Amino acid sequence: MPRSVGSPRQVIFRDFEWFDERTQVSVVVHGQELHELYTAMAKANDVPVAKLLSNSSIEVGERLKCHEITRKPRKWSWMPDSGGYLQPKLKQSCTSVGHSYLGEACDDEYRQRKRAAPSASADEPSPSSPPQRTKRARRAPPQWLEDCSLSPGSPNSESAGLTQPVAIRLHKAAFLASCSNPEAYHGLEIRHICGNTRCGVVSHFRAGSKRQNELDKQYKRGQASYSPESFPPPQP
Repeated sequence: MPRSVGSPRQVIFRDFEWFDERTQVSVVVHGQELHELYTAMAKANDVPVAKLLSNSSIEVGERLKCHEITRKPRKWSWMPDSGGYLQPKLKQSCTSVGHSYLGEACDDEYRQRKRAAPSASADEPSPSSPPQRTKRARRAPPQWLEDCSLSPGSPNSESAGLTQPVAIRLHKAAFLASCSNPEAYHGLEIRHICGNTRCGVVSHFRAGSKRQNELDKQYKRGQASYSPESFPPPQP
């Protein structure tokens, strides 16, 4: 049975609060923005959005039909991901520099360094001292700062501050936005049961323990396109 009686045909995204344990910052992820992103991804990849948002159950051993997101839609920014997952920047979920991925990436570029106080013999350098290096020209901000805007609280600015969109893995955002109680899954991992990191099908995103995630990886080596267990529809 593809759906439970009375369940919606498509997954409906809801707002949820996401706490990033790396940065200790909470932001609200908006369901409407995720739905707009999915609509744009479907159009860019010639896939009906209903296929990506299908609210269907999965049986153990069922062959999983993936829809890969290989073309990223325009007007959306993305962050590289070490695991090969899709990681969009959500513009409606902003945080300050120094409290997200951007703070870690730009520490060397935006942190003001204190100069050492000159010594008494600064005018008479020692013969053994190396020659003074030419002062480097200040680099322009990287291109991926285009989404940023000024706000109070950040170094190297008179008004002090930058805000930027939050980057979150697509499968994690989609799963948490589709469940009724995201807090119940705190500490669990969100699995790609199909084994395809580029898949955008919401019903393929399921919560589990680290142990289950490791078992998934072992199972997928020989049965990558089949479900390792049964799952109900994402939304009853």
